Amino acid sequence: MNLSARLAQARSLLFVPGHRPERFAKALASGAGAIVLDLEDAVAPADKPAARVAVRAAWSDWISHGVPVVQRLNAHRSADWAEDEAWLATWCRSDRPSVGLAGLAPAIDGVTVALDAAEQLGRDTARARRFGFGGKLCIHLCQVRPVHAALAPSPAECDWARRVVDADRTSGGAAVRLDGKMIDRPVVLRAHRLLDRC
Repeated sequence: MNLSARLAQARSLLFVPGHRPERFAKALASGAGAIVLDLEDAVAPADKPAARVAVRAAWSDWISHGVPVVQRLNAHRSADWAEDEAWLATWCRSDRPSVGLAGLAPAIDGVTVALDAAEQLGRDTARARRFGFGGKLCIHLCQVRPVHAALAPSPAECDWARRVVDADRTSGGAAVRLDGKMIDRPVVLRAHRLLDRC
């Protein structure tokens, strides 16, 4: 069972303060269904930079143990959100391949509480897409279609994925060149995941 399925079946989610790495091993051994690495309420403002460093340093251990992990970031538009946003953007860029290879589902963005603010929903969803989120929590029916549209692969992305899969079939699974770039197994897997969303 992959980590996404295990997270969906978790009966208990244990909060662990992000700035307390000495508690991480205990959390792994606790038997909790999932772990919530907390960067918000459990962490004093002065300790938040250290918490970000500790969480990132421990991330590969969490993945290798097979424990589903959720990160709790600071509230959107709070004083600490900008720091989390910059940290997460850098991290998503560098760790996105390992998340895919680990069989994890893309992260899901939080809610936009303003129901009558289509522009705000659009900005929030665009930001989520830039950061690599694959979904967004919706709290009203009026949010569903705009979120689906904003997070759907573009026609160009779908075309690229089809061409990659076709090139892979033609090559018999060997690495191949397409548009001046090498297409190997990880790229083909990404293309298949993308086609599933086209």
